[in-house]
Amino acid sequence: FKDMLHSTIDKRLQHEIENILAGIEVQDSVISILDFSELNEPDFNIIGPNSFFLQIYDLDGNLLIGSNNLYQFGFIPLKLNITSSNFFYEDMEVGNDGLRLSYLPLYDKEGEKVAIIQLATFETEHKYILDRIIVFNLYLFPAIILIVIFASIFLAKKSFKPISKIVKTAEQISANSLTSRIEYDAKPNDEMG
Repeated sequence: FKDMLHSTIDKRLQHEIENILAGIEVQDSVISILDFSELNEPDFNIIGPNSFFLQIYDLDGNLLIGSNNLYQFGFIPLKLNITSSNFFYEDMEVGNDGLRLSYLPLYDKEGEKVAIIQLATFETEHKYILDRIIVFNLYLFPAIILIVIFASIFLAKKSFKPISKIVKTAEQISANSLTSRIEYDAKPNDEMG
C-alpha cells in the first residue's frame, strides 16, 4: 500500500516540477522565471491538503526561489548532496506534518549542476486514506469470512435436507414395519428425480 501511495504522490510531484521547468530558464548559472502562471496557482500560495512547497536553491544552500506558501509554512530542510541526475524522492517529518519531497538538479547549457529544485507536498491526507483502508479491511475481512461460513452451513443443511429425510425414513423401515414409504416430490431435473 505504501508503495502505491508514494507512487501516486511522486507522479504528482514530478508533474508539477515538469510544469515549473517549462516556465524557467537556466543560463550562465542564472535562473530566470519566464512564466509565473504555475507559481501563481493556489497550490503554491496557500496552505491546504494539496499544497506544494517549492524551493529552488543553489549548491551552497542559498534559497533562490520559493513559493509564497513556504513562508507561511516554515523552513523545510534542504538536501545538498543530491547525486542523482534524475528525480529523487524522500519522506520527511517537519513539525507535526509528514511531507513527501522530490528533488531534481538543474543544469546549465554546459551540463554543470547549478541549482536544485525541491518540491514538497503533504503526505498526511494520503496516509489517512491508507490507514482507513487498512482498518476497513481488518474489520471487513473477518466479517466476510463469517458470512461465508454461515452461508455455507445454511446451504449445506438445505441441500442435505431431502437426503436426511430419506435416511430417517429408511431407518424406520424394518422387518416389522414395511408400510413406511419415502415421500419425496422429485423434480425430473434435480439429483433426486
